[in-house]
Amino acid sequence: MFRKGLLYLLIKQLKLFYPVFIKNYSIIKQVEIYYVNLFMLKQCKNLRFKKVFNLFGLMIFIYFTSLKAHGKA
Repeated sequence: MFRKGLLYLLIKQLKLFYPVFIKNYSIIKQVEIYYVNLFMLKQCKNLRFKKVFNLFGLMIFIYFTSLKAHGKA
């Protein structure tokens, strides 16, 4: 049950933030979005969920900043 809920929330998170990433390639926007993710994390008290969510946000952040660095964005 916990894993289903986590997956649902991750998909929901992607749907919310993915279009923003696509529209705004500036690193500043990506940092803003990453900190919004961190803010949402602070409101969640489950440690395991926090770790997964934080890692997920960090992976998206690294992926898009690397795209920007290689001029593909």
